[in-house]
Amino acid sequence: MRREPALEPYIAALPRKFTLRDGSSVELTAREVSEGFSKSPPVICGYVEKEQVDAVRDRLHEVGFKEAVPATQEGEKYGLSLDIGNHWELHLRIFPDGSLESHVEVSREYFEHLGDNRIFVVYEPFQYLFPKWPAHLFYRPAKMEIASVEENFEVKIPAPTSFTPWKPVVVSVALIAGFAAIVAAIASRKGDSRS
Repeated sequence: MRREPALEPYIAALPRKFTLRDGSSVELTAREVSEGFSKSPPVICGYVEKEQVDAVRDRLHEVGFKEAVPATQEGEKYGLSLDIGNHWELHLRIFPDGSLESHVEVSREYFEHLGDNRIFVVYEPFQYLFPKWPAHLFYRPAKMEIASVEENFEVKIPAPTSFTPWKPVVVSVALIAGFAAIVAAIASRKGDSRS
């Protein structure tokens, strides 16, 4: 089994200090950022107008996003993913109300995709939607839009120590199982012919 060497960690910028639409300020601690972006639903998400959901999906397909298969459904209308290099993948869920939840994780081409090397991100989807859809962020605890971000927090997602492609393993197992089935069928026929 071929194991590919680990590469660079993924570095994400996440809002730390920001102003809400009502003028109030929010400043998250490092712990709040870590906890708020490591589980679903994330503390901050992106959004687009719900009437634009299909157009956003179409635009993301144009720039290379594909249907995220297989993926666990969490109520989204669309689940898309994009290989962003260095064995990392951007997974984006677009919900019927226009909210966008995205996370960066190990590519689904590797067994390590099933691990914990992922974090919710907010800016990455808008790199592919700008300038038509500028970044709109929503702070869930206050149920309010973020008017401006004054400071970001840098978070590193460590890369796994190695990357193991799953397709060669599955092909090998299938070939071995097929060979074993052929041997069993031949042995069964020989036993039948002796009777």
